[in-house]
Amino acid sequence: MRMIIGFQVPNEIGSLEPLRGYQGEDIELQLPGNLTAFDIDWLAVWCVQYRHNFGHVVIPKDLDVPPALGQTKIAVSDP
Repeated sequence: MRMIIGFQVPNEIGSLEPLRGYQGEDIELQLPGNLTAFDIDWLAVWCVQYRHNFGHVVIPKDLDVPPALGQTKIAVSDP
């Protein structure tokens, strides 16, 4: 039997409360702690109460994304 280890990711307002309904919206999630997209294999919407996966995405290992602002020593300034 394979054990899957996971952790909760707060919603777009930083809450771990049950999700509200979303329709036609883009949201931005922040991984907890020092985790980055390179540290995870997948991301899922999981219902704890019903033990059901409402959808998931696999995160490719060769993902080409820049680090989030604040995770580098590069200063950002307004033009």
